[in-house]
Amino acid sequence: MKILKESNPDWLYMQLHMFKRGLIDGKGLNDELIFNVRDNGIISLKFENDEQYFRLFDLSDDDIWFLNNLYSSYSNLELFDNYRAEEDWSQGYVFPYFDNENKELMEEIKRLVAPNLNLQDDSQAIEFCRLLNDLFSKRVDYIIGDYEVEMDSGMKNSMEKEINKELCDIFLENGIHNTQGCFYKYMTTVDNLIKLYDKYGEKNSDLFTLLKKVGHDKSVDGDYWNNMYDYMGSNEFDSTSFNRSVKYQLESIISDMEDDDKFANLDEYKKIVSLIGKKFKYNVWYGRPKDENKMMFKVIRVNPENNKIEVEYKAKGTMDFKKGNYDLEQFNNFLYHPELFD
Repeated sequence: MKILKESNPDWLYMQLHMFKRGLIDGKGLNDELIFNVRDNGIISLKFENDEQYFRLFDLSDDDIWFLNNLYSSYSNLELFDNYRAEEDWSQGYVFPYFDNENKELMEEIKRLVAPNLNLQDDSQAIEFCRLLNDLFSKRVDYIIGDYEVEMDSGMKNSMEKEINKELCDIFLENGIHNTQGCFYKYMTTVDNLIKLYDKYGEKNSDLFTLLKKVGHDKSVDGDYWNNMYDYMGSNEFDSTSFNRSVKYQLESIISDMEDDDKFANLDEYKKIVSLIGKKFKYNVWYGRPKDENKMMFKVIRVNPENNKIEVEYKAKGTMDFKKGNYDLEQFNNFLYHPELFD
């Protein structure tokens, strides 16, 4: 009788007590989260969408936006984009994802175009990756594209698993457990909900407001967007799929070298690359030997279509960049007989 006097019949809290006393059946429990009520007092809850569940916690609008897009099948969310993938290739970060078979294929290609380089040396492996990008940009683009897709997918899968672990059954200790699809369907009991209402003093509130009060006590940290790079290189990266694609592209590169007219003279190209590689690294600035305090230069690449050495140079302390394309003899004159050029 005390409950009847203190409560409004429209409150879910009162309806739960009335159900317990057999005054109403499950259809008399009116709340948008209640999906089904069994005669024994077991209640099924259903959330309208992921966002409704996420808003039970003290998450920022940015976190809500991120979670909605992470879990949506229609989202264009990118955790790892093409720019980052290209940077990883040029810095040699993709090569370690190659399996042993593909590393052997890389060795085979190296023996053909840059035998002086050692792929066991990190800096030389980086140099070779950049060289491949110059020589076989289309094939490398496919590898970079597949790396981007697998890295992005792996990061998303890893984040979803961690977030599921944190949020999916977060109310278990409060007597509410997940039954179908995280953030979708849950199960509890009439007695358990009455206890929660009594504990949190929300007797005039709907169930969402009560659970939001419970969610506040969970102290969910959020900040998911800023933490996403913690999931790079996770175990969710599909190495098998990636290496299957890499193998096809590397074998195609070998085939291209045999069939394509990309190389004017492959033997001459290897000779020049070997000579250059003994003294210089690509895209690294050096002082010109004859006037190192005045002139800086860097080797861009050896062009396989004409075996010319592409060079960029400038007077030291200036931004007046110039470019040159030299055969081996001209390059030596550029280094040691600058008077022929200046």
